[in-house]
Amino acid sequence: TRPTINGDSTSYTDLDKKVVAGLKSANKVVLVSNTITGPTAGEAINALRTKVGADKFQHIQYDATSYAGMREANKRSFGLTVPDPMAAPVETGEGEAMPEAVDMVAAPVETGRPGIIPGYDFSKAKTIVSIDADFLSSWLMPTLFTG
Repeated sequence: TRPTINGDSTSYTDLDKKVVAGLKSANKVVLVSNTITGPTAGEAINALRTKVGADKFQHIQYDATSYAGMREANKRSFGLTVPDPMAAPVETGEGEAMPEAVDMVAAPVETGRPGIIPGYDFSKAKTIVSIDADFLSSWLMPTLFTG
């Protein structure tokens, strides 16, 4: 199906132009997303911030199911945080720029960056004890855990 503007069929190019023009002419642009933990999404959000104007852009991160406690526990226990999406790009051997931190990084707790949500490989476990974490149905990444 094709996109429409005011009920009239349009191209994706024209729709994109209209959306960008609307965002640029807005007094304030607020993006609401889940918690951003990866560099790719962070870079896309920063590109949007730059395109519409950093002075009128606000990014709110909200999770309906909060994992803030788990993130903070992993940050304090292991010192692991997500990469800084604002890190300056560095040149790779192939001449491409990429973020300085592309993986989970060990950083002092006071950096202000969120802790990570760990990944678990249950395939090697002999026994799994779960206390209020239904990892086969709704906890974290159930499609990964049921495989």
